[in-house]
Amino acid sequence: MVILYDRKEFIETDPIQLPHRYTNKEDVELVGFISALFAYGNRKIFIPKLYELFEKMNSPVNYIKSRDFSNLNGFNYRFAKENDILEILTILSKLY
Repeated sequence: MVILYDRKEFIETDPIQLPHRYTNKEDVELVGFISALFAYGNRKIFIPKLYELFEKMNSPVNYIKSRDFSNLNGFNYRFAKENDILEILTILSKLY
């Protein structure tokens, strides 16, 4: 099993690629958690959606701490509508 999953080629098609984009420990943690929340459905659909979300955040931990989520107006993914996502981010901002 290790031979199958412990390869760069696997990471390139897996949601784990998202936290690998960051070096700040808090960003990695936050991106991993948020990615796990939305990692349902087809990878070809939710990975680009997560990229879109994280592009809007720039530095995810600083974005969460700022509590200014106005640039996410209209952002949704499948069952998670804008209000759901904003509530998740608000809760995370209180934790950070």
